[in-house]
Amino acid sequence: MIRLEALAGLIVLAACAAPVAEPQTNVNVHATPAGVAVTPSVSTRIGAARVGVTPHGARIGTRIGGIGIGIGL
Repeated sequence: MIRLEALAGLIVLAACAAPVAEPQTNVNVHATPAGVAVTPSVSTRIGAARVGVTPHGARIGTRIGGIGIGIGL
C-alpha cells in the first residue's frame, strides 16, 4: 500500500511541474562476483520526476534537495 501512495505522490509532483521531454538511453553495467550484467534502459523527465523502463520493469523517481527517491514497478 505504501508503494501505491508513494507512486501517487510522485505523479502529483510530476503533474505540477512543466513537462520536459528529452528521452535518454542508457546502458548500465553491473559487476558482481557472479559476473557482469549489462542492462539497457530508456528514461525521460516529466517535470521534476524521471520515468524510465528497463527489461526488468519500470521506475519513477525524483530528487528532493540532495536526496534521490524512487520506486520500481
